[in-house]
Amino acid sequence: MDRAVKRVQRAVAIAAALAGAGVAACGANAGKPLPSEARGSTWDVHSSELAGRDLVSYRALRRSDFRAKLPPPQARAAADRLGAATCSYLVPDRETFQIRANPRQRGDGWEYVAEAEGLRFSAAMDRGCSWWNPSQRALPADYVLAHEQIHFALTEIHARELNQRGAEIVRETRAVHRDPQAAIAETTRKIEALLREESKALLARNDRFDADTSLGHRPDAQRAWQRRVEKELAETARFASGARP
Repeated sequence: MDRAVKRVQRAVAIAAALAGAGVAACGANAGKPLPSEARGSTWDVHSSELAGRDLVSYRALRRSDFRAKLPPPQARAAADRLGAATCSYLVPDRETFQIRANPRQRGDGWEYVAEAEGLRFSAAMDRGCSWWNPSQRALPADYVLAHEQIHFALTEIHARELNQRGAEIVRETRAVHRDPQAAIAETTRKIEALLREESKALLARNDRFDADTSLGHRPDAQRAWQRRVEKELAETARFASGARP
């Protein structure tokens, strides 16, 4: 009996923006909730939309990686108060990831068990969407770049944490149905729901980072976050998308 195969065509994206001069710049605001104009945002993006984009996998960022002429639409209302905006995506590996429905006999008929195969996640920065504010002078450029690097690192850490949970995710998103396409559709919905929940958690951590570091120039706080994410990257290195088991 033929196996039914369908590829997942959805990823979840997160944009994280640095709050620059003019957004609650007083040091007394450290650790307080971010004003709405300083927050990041999330949105769904179809994987087919990523095919022609200028994406880079996780690595050290350079000023030249910020190639957008305008900030992302979600950040434009506060563009004059931002140092930069980074668009980073949390995506499944498009080369290996598929959902396959395998048949198994049940009584006098058949049912199909759908589950993810080759499920690996990674972070990707969209250089054509990421923007650097050329007019911002209140914060040093190296501070802004280090800030955006941490946002990118947080996305990569969440991708690695998903990879670490790979076997668990496959079990949790498995679906059984008499119709193979219905089984595949259910598994697809479960994975999309997982990604949306993960993007919410990632956005919340980005906002905590911004609350500690964005509302003014706080190099000590930012260095503490940098040490934290570097430690987490080292601890999760074996779960990076390209890492060998």
